[in-house]
Amino acid sequence: MSGKKFDQGKPRYDLVDDDFEEALALVLTMGAAKYGSNNWQKVDHLQDRYYSALRRHLKAYRSGEKVDSESGLSHLAHVACNTMFLFWDEKRKSNENKDVQRCKSNDNKKDNESKSASTSGIEANYVQKDNLGQGFVQKDFGICNICGTYLSSGACTDRFCSRGSVKKLPSTDHKA
Repeated sequence: MSGKKFDQGKPRYDLVDDDFEEALALVLTMGAAKYGSNNWQKVDHLQDRYYSALRRHLKAYRSGEKVDSESGLSHLAHVACNTMFLFWDEKRKSNENKDVQRCKSNDNKKDNESKSASTSGIEANYVQKDNLGQGFVQKDFGICNICGTYLSSGACTDRFCSRGSVKKLPSTDHKA
């Protein structure tokens, strides 16, 4: 018996080392116990502070200290954790910039476009919420099947995505 699984172009999580993933989770667990779950997302000047922490752990590792004396965990796991924080913040900023651009674009289009848009004869108006909960209508948009980014073309343009394709959202009739 031979089954089919259409997973071409999808991330290969089987390539992530299990011990690495566990070491990262241990650092995050220790941090959550010490500071609170996801507290790292609320730190002021996140980029500067976590980049500095990353460099301190990397310097300690390069000087021969494999384990952090405070946590008892690998310095490299701390480096990975700080890298994840920086990656998350970069991704968040990128998404915020896209939301602002979409808001401005939609504000300009409201005066110039008719009430509905059409994609192959199917009405396609989509409501997206920005970080402040403000709604705005997306016209002729789909969503990336990998990263969930709202799109207006046939391929994802998010630089952190592995270029997923657009999945058209169901037709809606929402107003912002």
